[in-house]
Amino acid sequence: MTQPRWIAYELHDGLMQWVIGARMHMAALVAAVKEQRPIDNLDSNLSQILAYLNQATEEGRHLIRFVEGLESDEQANVVAALEGTAEILSRKTHDGKPQVSVHLPQPGWPELEPALAWSVVRIVQQAAMNAVRHSGAEEVSINMGWTSDASQMHVVVSDNGQGFDPAAQYPGHFGLKSMRQRSREAGLNLEIKSSPTGTDVHLTIPPP
Repeated sequence: MTQPRWIAYELHDGLMQWVIGARMHMAALVAAVKEQRPIDNLDSNLSQILAYLNQATEEGRHLIRFVEGLESDEQANVVAALEGTAEILSRKTHDGKPQVSVHLPQPGWPELEPALAWSVVRIVQQAAMNAVRHSGAEEVSINMGWTSDASQMHVVVSDNGQGFDPAAQYPGHFGLKSMRQRSREAGLNLEIKSSPTGTDVHLTIPPP
């Protein structure tokens, strides 16, 4: 992947996701104020916006350090990153976002090479954010584990939402394209199955 494309995907999959999340929450609050509707749990909603912006700030700092070569070998802790994503996404808000849960692998995964680990984190984060924002699901789960023959690691992001057509084109949206491009570049197998009762995003990771 060329550096300009890599930077574009990092901006989309990292910093921009949290900025978009903050904007969506703020827009909902502004609309409620204009329509003079009561706002439940104002403190928690403002805390959610602040958490999104704090995460965006960290993502921006990470990208700057990476591009400048100060952390070119930075190790991504896949479990910690996905647990943090789930915690932020599942905080209670007035618009009824679903709860996001993470199920850890047993036995645990070996340490992944930094570039591979970041690819896994970004793909799974994008899948979870898509489910939270677009599926209308009540539950979203991130299941980390092993294939049935224990030869490869895998992550399955599942939701019980309305589903979508994975083969369709979505102009102006780059999430699916980014996920597929990252999986190809990293040698991962990405499979998306969706129906009117939910979606499963299945990512298979070869052993290190």
